Amino acid sequence: MPDGRLLFAHYALMPNRLGFCGGSDHATLFDYCLAGESDPGADQLIRLFQAAYPYLCFIAQENGIADPLDPRVVEAYWIGNGLLRREKMTDFHAYIAEKVGPRVSKQTLELLLGKAPAGARPHHSFHVLDVSMRTGALRENIEDLNRCRISCGQVQRVEGDLLVVTYQPLVLRDGRLALGEPAERRVAHRLNGAGYLDTPQPGELVSMHWDWACDKLTPSQAKALDGQTRHHLAIANQTI
Repeated sequence: MPDGRLLFAHYALMPNRLGFCGGSDHATLFDYCLAGESDPGADQLIRLFQAAYPYLCFIAQENGIADPLDPRVVEAYWIGNGLLRREKMTDFHAYIAEKVGPRVSKQTLELLLGKAPAGARPHHSFHVLDVSMRTGALRENIEDLNRCRISCGQVQRVEGDLLVVTYQPLVLRDGRLALGEPAERRVAHRLNGAGYLDTPQPGELVSMHWDWACDKLTPSQAKALDGQTRHHLAIANQTI
């Protein structure tokens, strides 16, 4: 697993480049990815991600980890791992009230607070499928949700800076969110010929965020991501 700061940058790069989150210096964030090493400047950029960084701090605190950019913490938030099983429901309830409460109506906050006892975890899929839709950070359409969530694709072929992958898209089925039948999608793994991943080969698994191949995944990581996605889809569907 790479340095936690680089791992965070791999996943945060594209939404930052598109202007959805973080500061304005996406070029420097990409430079860190290309160089494969970080320095204190990376910490300053990452703290500007006002949605994601507090989740990292919460996960680290709940697990007694001093550095919120420890790679285990970063992996827990974007992909999912055992750290998410150690946080207490009452603590996550308080976190939602403190960090999300000021940005939503009383009615919406009560709805989101109910997600903690329902089993929500401090994972990116919870933030996308429940928080972002209700704070106005995402337009309420299926394609925005599909691109913003972290998904897993299996590489079929390489087309220059693009990968053609098969994955399960997010769909609406009988008024509920679900994972659909496997479909092809094109995602970038390089920008103008520059990238940080060794060229993914057919059959390999990659994680995707806003049509960007963030990282290669092991089968166990893909399973963890799928589990968190399905878990939080079920929780989101309770109040759709």
